[in-house]
Amino acid sequence: MRILWLSHEPGLAGAELCLVEAARGLQAKGHQVRAVVPARAGLADRLAAAGVSVSVVDYAWWVGTDARRAVRHRLRRLRRNIRASKKLLRLVREVQPDLVVTNTLAICSGAFASRCARIPHVWYVHELFGKEGHNLFFDFGESMSLRLMNRLSDQIVVNSNAVRRQLQDWIPPEKLRVVYNAVEVPPVSRPIKRTDHRFRLIHVGRLSPSKRQEDAITALSLLAKKDLDVSLALVGEESPEYGAFLRNLARDLGVAERVEFIAFMEDPFSAVAASDVALMCSRGEAFGRVTIEAMKLGKPVIGAKSGGTAELIQDGWNGFLYQLANAEDLAAKIEVLYGDRRLLMSMGRQAQEWSQRTLNLETYASDLINVFQEAIDHHAGRKEKMAHSLGS
Repeated sequence: MRILWLSHEPGLAGAELCLVEAARGLQAKGHQVRAVVPARAGLADRLAAAGVSVSVVDYAWWVGTDARRAVRHRLRRLRRNIRASKKLLRLVREVQPDLVVTNTLAICSGAFASRCARIPHVWYVHELFGKEGHNLFFDFGESMSLRLMNRLSDQIVVNSNAVRRQLQDWIPPEKLRVVYNAVEVPPVSRPIKRTDHRFRLIHVGRLSPSKRQEDAITALSLLAKKDLDVSLALVGEESPEYGAFLRNLARDLGVAERVEFIAFMEDPFSAVAASDVALMCSRGEAFGRVTIEAMKLGKPVIGAKSGGTAELIQDGWNGFLYQLANAEDLAAKIEVLYGDRRLLMSMGRQAQEWSQRTLNLETYASDLINVFQEAIDHHAGRKEKMAHSLGS
């Protein structure tokens, strides 16, 4: 199977890491993957190291945040996408793939090029949209855009049931397939030596309102009032206003010395491995790559009962779920593990065993191959049906 795979980002965030893992898994099974990126950066380098050919096409998103939904921004993106679709059509005709995969709902040029070239197309959705996600809104409206996604796809892969539920009003159930990501975690090369016995919490992810790190700080303050020796590390780049808000909150609640802000870590896995519990406070994780990374490092995760997080954490077995935006509930769950180190260890062990058994490269690649073959078969059946109707 020859697959042309389009990424919306040139960097290495969650969806892009999934692309790299998928390419490695598919190539190990004898399939060919060629990638398209909007610019050369970290993703292109990582793919090249995995033996994947990479092309660059300057396409734009067809979604925007509230700040970039003005008509002029939408028209500018539309013009870029018209030009990009023509370039992609030439590339598709040159490569002659069996299948085109668009690695996000944020771009559409690959879908239009595939339709023009009469090549099967799969949309691979890694994100929630609208207010449930990260305030991403379609340039041409939700209903019209999602109906177009349905018409321009032979199958749609989603990375959680949370994403499936958000799409199910526009996409028929037989076209939606849930495939959980593999999530590879490298060995921790430089373990961090602990110099104290403080109970360590960690939250990895960009500091932004949708991630709700404020809940972690508020929960920490409630634990501090009980004289529990707990600290919190917040690892991730900051949106300036929210970062300042979190620092002020920690100071106002009297826990500033217990909170460490780490803007960038080349190896965040070492920090997770040195912690006791990982937190996931986000209001709308489509999947939760960070959650699985922590589990694979043997850490229980306490996460908000929201989005894909609620599918990954089996409450009371490999972690705890707490009510979204309820810092008191979060603090209570942390306190349980603080007071029961045997439960802490068993939850971490169960999290590691489950994640390694369930979310691995072999299973991931096999699941994708099955869906891609369904898409190819669906496309062939549609062409045959069309030819039959024209002949009659």
